[in-house]
Amino acid sequence: GRVSTPSPGILVGTTGSSLSGSPRRIRGPSPIGRAPSAAPMGPHPIIKPTQLRPRGSIAQAFLPVGSTIGQSGGLEEAWDGSGAVAAADGVAERSGVGAGFSEQTPCIDLSGYTLPRVVVFDLDETCWDHFGLDHKPPFKPPFTWSGSAVCDATGRPVEVFPDLPQILLSLHNHGVTLAVASHDGKPEWCRQVMDSYVLDFDTGLCWGQLIPEELTFIKYSGKYWPGKTQHFQDIRENMPGGPCEFSDMLVFDDSKSICQQAHRLGAHAVRCNNGGVTVAKLIEGLSYMTPARGVKRKNGDAV
Repeated sequence: GRVSTPSPGILVGTTGSSLSGSPRRIRGPSPIGRAPSAAPMGPHPIIKPTQLRPRGSIAQAFLPVGSTIGQSGGLEEAWDGSGAVAAADGVAERSGVGAGFSEQTPCIDLSGYTLPRVVVFDLDETCWDHFGLDHKPPFKPPFTWSGSAVCDATGRPVEVFPDLPQILLSLHNHGVTLAVASHDGKPEWCRQVMDSYVLDFDTGLCWGQLIPEELTFIKYSGKYWPGKTQHFQDIRENMPGGPCEFSDMLVFDDSKSICQQAHRLGAHAVRCNNGGVTVAKLIEGLSYMTPARGVKRKNGDAV
């Protein structure tokens, strides 16, 4: 793995508001894009996760207690460790799983964590809240971006879990390769959804642009069923710059058995069987790769 430069906290960058018309900045020590503080670096402070409000939020992040997270009309909102963060007045929120964030998705500062060479995502029940895109009732392609979600031909949205955009962009911005290992029965539909899902509203960057075709394994027959050992082996072999060690692979999947398979190969795995992948799950996985953080493992990883 690669170690990112330490910083005093885990923060998010900026968000935008389609109602206020002005950018929002989540303030705190050393956000992405800003030089680290010249203050001496001590142990990483105690951090607590904010709680993402159901069906939409400004962001979910890990912030030191007392960090200022927003400002509206001169009234600053501070994270007090209570576990709840309210949106500031005038901040646009999109309702519904898969509606994403405000105009600019915030990024998490992953400084201080050992980063994997590749993060592998399952799709069904991990990235989106569907057992399969062809599961009853099936979606009806083609899929297109509606401005806030990817919808099928009938206007039905694909319910992407709300933390996913932030997770994908944060890993991408830290130079981590992204891959997909899925048993979904409609690989063409999956690719169309990923290629249509907008992550960055300023640049038009889409989810699919972060997942190379050679690292996309949406297969469910032959040697690719019932497990995903072959998926992980193929991803390892197809890595840009040459094969990686399985110890440099981090897997997110809703299946306990799949996570156990990844662990037997030597990879790290986090089970996402309750609400899909979240920022908290990402930090949990990175903590397994950074033993100095003192995270207690269960059978090697969280499975």
